[in-house]
Amino acid sequence: MADLTRRLRGCGFVPERRAFQAHITLARKFPGPAPARPPAAPIRWQIGEVTLVESLPGKQGSEYRVLRRWPGARLDEGSVE
Repeated sequence: MADLTRRLRGCGFVPERRAFQAHITLARKFPGPAPARPPAAPIRWQIGEVTLVESLPGKQGSEYRVLRRWPGARLDEGSVE
């Protein structure tokens, strides 16, 4: 990660100071309707928790509110177990 940060700084990129949290944005400013078919092939990876988070506009950028957590969850065929 340090090497990537160093190289990005060399290109003029200024990384954020806050710690990185890996995540996937499922919808942002999405008016709908949902597509009839998935836009990409399924992918699989190991996770420790699924968290549903709402992003709200704040005075200094987005603020995040956790709506629900599923510790030790599995994502299987589009559902949370």
